[in-house]
Amino acid sequence: MGVATKLKWKRTVNQLRYLYEEQELIKSMADAAGPEYQQYYEEYCRRNGIDIAALTARNQGKIDELFGTDDTNESIEEDEQDPTDIPDGSLVVRDKEIPDVEEDKEYKMSQEDQELHDAFRKVFLKLALQLHPDKIDYLLPESEIEEKKKTFQIVKDAFEKRRYFILLDYAEQYNITVPKNYQQQLKWMKQEILILEKEIERQKITYNYSFAECDTDEQRDTLIEKFLRQVFGENYAESS
Repeated sequence: MGVATKLKWKRTVNQLRYLYEEQELIKSMADAAGPEYQQYYEEYCRRNGIDIAALTARNQGKIDELFGTDDTNESIEEDEQDPTDIPDGSLVVRDKEIPDVEEDKEYKMSQEDQELHDAFRKVFLKLALQLHPDKIDYLLPESEIEEKKKTFQIVKDAFEKRRYFILLDYAEQYNITVPKNYQQQLKWMKQEILILEKEIERQKITYNYSFAECDTDEQRDTLIEKFLRQVFGENYAESS
């Protein structure tokens, strides 16, 4: 591998690693903001005399269209459901300045992707020979045994989720040769970067994440009003 190609490969690996970390951070922020968003939503409706239960009942068809129906809740009795709950705080904020982001279809491996996956399978299997619980020398200190078990789960998850850069890191640590198909790796990583960037863009314009980004009650009120208009229409206050 030439110097220029090696630099490009390393730079792309680092970019992919950064995007995965950013995606996980954004998701954790959105998940943490969910309960706070729900609480603020309920408080806003009380402050403004909005009967959210009545609005929900009158607009059930539109709500089902926006959020879909959850078959897992069919067994829940109606009187056990809270009509003030936000059906899904991950709904995308719709704004004239922000284009809609379509959901990606279910991922299907191409032949090239499968070949790359098979190449990294060899890396995973070599790591497993040193880290799998059945391969560990149990005469080692307990702390080292537990560390190997933990590391095995990390590399197993990385392989299954196609986060190959994690396998590269541990392969270097355990002196395991990595696949030399750098051009193929670069091509796959660029595709993965595009997918991640699109998913990050979508996550950043959800209500949960947008709420986490709000600094003032005025901004939070504006966001709640946008949600109410999107779900219940422009005249939500009059019809509540």
